[in-house]
Parts: sequence; C-alpha cells; structure tokens
Amino acid sequence: MQQLNLYIPTQKSALNNKQLRFVSRLLLNKRSVPDFLMKAFLFISGLKLVNDLPPEPTGERWFKHRKLKRPVLINTETMAHMAEQCRFLLQPAEVKPIRWIRLARARHYRLQNATFEEYLMSENYFMAYTQTKRPEHLDNLMSVLYRRPWHRWNANKIQKRAK
Repeated sequence: MQQLNLYIPTQKSALNNKQLRFVSRLLLNKRSVPDFLMKAFLFISGLKLVNDLPPEPTGERWFKHRKLKRPVLINTETMAHMAEQCRFLLQPAEVKPIRWIRLARARHYRLQNATFEEYLMSENYFMAYTQTKRPEHLDNLMSVLYRRPWHRWNANKIQKRAK
C-alpha cells in the first residue's frame, strides 16, 4: 500500500509565488467556496485527478501525485475534509493599526483616500524595512502612515517627522 504525506501550509505567507498567483486567479474568478477550496487544495497539494480511470462504485476517485508511481484512490469525504484545510485562504489578512500615537492619527488600514504618492512611499519603506530590518525605514513608514489630522500631506517632511 502506498502512503502519501501531503503538506498544506496554514498561512498565506507560506505559499510560493506560483501557488499565490493561482489562488489569486481563483479568487478573482469568484468561484463558489467548495469549488475554490477543492481547486486550491488540488493545486497546492500537487494531486491531479486521473480522468482515464472511471470512479469506483463506492464514490472513490483516482488521483496521482508526482511522488507516487501509481494512482491512489481517495474517497469524496476525505477529499472534502482535506480541501477544508485551505479555508485560511479565504480569511482576510488585514492588520488594523493602533488608531492614535500621541497626536498622530493612523491612516485607514486599507489606505482609503491616500494619494498614490503616499501609497508608493509606504510600500517602499515597508519593503526596505523587511529586507534590511533597519529601524530608520520603520520610522519613515510610521511617519507616512500616521500624521496629525490638521496637517496636510507633504512628502518633504517625512524625515523630519520620523525623528
């Protein structure tokens, strides 16, 4: 009897680029939840349905995997249970910031009503911080995302406010 151990990540950050693009396309196509879960599970796990072999009378279907030489039978309930492991892909991955730091108020967590320049600067500072872990980039990011409500956006004052 063949045994197959499948690894399904539990966070979106554990997906590789190819998997993330596939899941994004599925989300954009607005599929039903069971259909989305099944397609995402099959792609992430690497299982493929074998259409050449008819389903068994018990409802089991034949699947193949690159690690196995021969196809394996998996029943419908087991597939549905395994597909549920991909439900984390439907959960929003948004972080809601602290609303106020001293007299500075946070931007909306989805950057609604932000200018394109604010968005690009915040993304650049975030990427710079994640790659270098230098606190100056984090300070600059906070100065873009937090400001006093009576102040207007001015990109020239970011360095000054970051201090």
